[in-house]
Amino acid sequence: MDQELFQNVKTFLEKEKGCSNVESEVPIKEKSQDQFEGLKVVRGIRTAPKDFGHIDIVGGKFYRKMPEDPRYIGIQLHCIEYKSPNDDIIKGIGQIFWYKFAMSKLYIWVEQLFLYLMIHEDNFSEDLKEFCECFGIGLLQANAAKIITEVVTPENQHGLLARLVQDNAKVKCPPCQKTFAPQELNCPNCGKALETSFIGYVWEFADTFGSSSTNPRYKGVPHAMPEEVEITPMLKKVFGNWSKVKATWET
Repeated sequence: MDQELFQNVKTFLEKEKGCSNVESEVPIKEKSQDQFEGLKVVRGIRTAPKDFGHIDIVGGKFYRKMPEDPRYIGIQLHCIEYKSPNDDIIKGIGQIFWYKFAMSKLYIWVEQLFLYLMIHEDNFSEDLKEFCECFGIGLLQANAAKIITEVVTPENQHGLLARLVQDNAKVKCPPCQKTFAPQELNCPNCGKALETSFIGYVWEFADTFGSSSTNPRYKGVPHAMPEEVEITPMLKKVFGNWSKVKATWET
């Protein structure tokens, strides 16, 4: 992707999606516990963190999940897979689902995840549009002048996956001992993550993204980068310019 097209995508994410930070070639890697050597430490043995690949462009922002209570902070990510006119669109779709799986497997600390496929207008088809709509994937289109158009608006993949749980099922909040419908990911009373014991493979994907809202340590965005962001390569790459995070938050 050339620099002009990247800048247009960056502008789109900042203006249309409110992202404070936008980065390219963002790695999806395991968390590192050794900040000086970039190694993962398991049972005293240091190994290189597993690498699941790179996402072409990621925009992110911190947001107030509960405006009335500034303790509950969430992270929103917009991940874009770009395919040039000569690239395989089917491969791009596969990569998008792979990113979702990898982020879920690694317990990435994010509450709202939006995935996009970006193509050139010559590669557009109604079938592709229909497919993206069915799976909640965003579809971005670039014309000859490299202007970005949002053809399909994505759905929050976290919430989309949660809806796969059976309609008659219930989930439980351990602290409150109350049950709620499966579309709820966090307890409306205390904000804690809800739990369930049935159809494990479905709910595992619905609730494996780490939840920042369950950690009330920060009132508003903290002055320095949170430790969870610091040790997560993907989030550290996106929010490396912490001054932009604070500036956006304050305005």
